[in-house]
Amino acid sequence: PRGEGEGEGEGEGEGVSEGGGAEAEEATPTLGVVLQGKTEASVDSTVEVSVGNDELELEGMHPTPVALKMFFTSLDQFSNRAEYVDGDPRYRGRGFSKQSKRKMIKTWAEKEYRNLTRVHRAGMACPQPILQKEHLLLMTFIGRAGWPAPQLHEVSKSQLTRTAWHRTYLQTLGVVRDLWHHASLVHADLSEYNILYFDKRVYVIDLGQAVDTGHLNVKSFLTTDLRNVLRFFKSRQVAVHELEVAMTFVTDRDSVGGMLDGDLTNEMAATNMLASLPGNEGEVQEALEAIANGERAVASAMHDAITAAS
Repeated sequence: PRGEGEGEGEGEGEGVSEGGGAEAEEATPTLGVVLQGKTEASVDSTVEVSVGNDELELEGMHPTPVALKMFFTSLDQFSNRAEYVDGDPRYRGRGFSKQSKRKMIKTWAEKEYRNLTRVHRAGMACPQPILQKEHLLLMTFIGRAGWPAPQLHEVSKSQLTRTAWHRTYLQTLGVVRDLWHHASLVHADLSEYNILYFDKRVYVIDLGQAVDTGHLNVKSFLTTDLRNVLRFFKSRQVAVHELEVAMTFVTDRDSVGGMLDGDLTNEMAATNMLASLPGNEGEVQEALEAIANGERAVASAMHDAITAAS
């Protein structure tokens, strides 16, 4: 699915060379625009229409390129997604698997809209949700000149320098942490296929299955997300950290010194404290190394104690 955007990263040999939480009540503006563009079926039963050359003007927004995501109403796959809905505190008691298929798909579109709203309000890099109606989701377009930003798997190893790949890895771990602490979400399907790379920054997309951190299986979903992240960046020859280190980095509030201090009611202050924000990679690296060193020290002490006892 490419509806959230595609484009060219730029600068210093690092860019991609090919073109290519409570939520407010849902706004329901009248759309005075004819949506045009290509459609393609995706593996998660959606069609996304990239309309990067068309512009939409809503109250309080400048004219902006948009993307329309349409969920099929005739397919059965949504009935297999109950674990992402019924276990979420926001949807507990709705009986997702017992709903009609049309109601399931509407609920799923609503859930993605609500999740995008949380993530966008946290100041994270993602498409801005504009409107959700039935099985349709309208959002801002991530890309340039009508070309959607590439998914991370489309960026070959040679297209970024080793330093740029390492920085992208740190940003991606920062995204997982920020979802946890700033949006109270776990993506639950995070991989190189739903992360965009645009202007030296990663953007998170496809948040329909993302669950609130109050979900009973949240740690299992988080573990899978982190394994996917570590696997992909290892394939790009990045020196990744152990899963346990990444898990502690994400879930431990104090693992990044000072990043969660201050007035979180101030939007600018909250945004500046995002671990995924470009420029904060150094702090993320220091935090990861501190956790890794701590775990090595504990393991060494345990080994010495066992050796002494024997």
